[in-house]
Amino acid sequence: MKILHPYHVLLKKKFVGTHLEIGTAAGGTLCQIISCYQKMGYIPPFLVIDPMKYFPFQFEKICKNLEDYSINPSSVEFIKCTSREAYLKKHVEETILDFILVDGSHKIRYVTQDLMWSNYLRTGGILCAHDYSPDYPGVYSSINRFLDKNKNYKILSQVDNLLIIEKNKPNQPGKLGVSFGDLFRATALAPLFQLKASLKKRFKKLNSFNRSSN
Repeated sequence: MKILHPYHVLLKKKFVGTHLEIGTAAGGTLCQIISCYQKMGYIPPFLVIDPMKYFPFQFEKICKNLEDYSINPSSVEFIKCTSREAYLKKHVEETILDFILVDGSHKIRYVTQDLMWSNYLRTGGILCAHDYSPDYPGVYSSINRFLDKNKNYKILSQVDNLLIIEKNKPNQPGKLGVSFGDLFRATALAPLFQLKASLKKRFKKLNSFNRSSN
């Protein structure tokens, strides 16, 4: 598999349609992606879905970072809620997406919900998943199931923990990228994943304590 940086993919694709980022933290990746387009002389529509509760004054920090990159914050549409709330309320109704970055909560239930937005991704569009690694089992499991079920997606590259996927063909008629069965499965598995994460953290603390005691 050829290693392609996501920004190289965007420069090659020269998308003009809507870009969606789910979970933006302080907006670092958002700034870098928009900067790629600034070099090409234009900025396509950008949507960011984030509850803006990750840390105090998160939205203000994002706006400051955008301004530091000479990007007007008003050029980005911010939807301040969870991606599931935005999806169910159709805050982005009838929008076809060229690009999706999934980088919200890493819990299996929420990653699966974020992947529902793939239903809006056009053929030829790009879906990126951050922290795709066994170290983040919620992300890893959700993305692997998505790829197993949707053979019309192809992995283009993986840079560190960022997976870059291209939608090569449209969905089959009546088939969604993420079904209600997928959502039910993720919700059912969530307590098990949480238990494993808690046990892993406890064992790590115990090992650290034992090393310091010796």
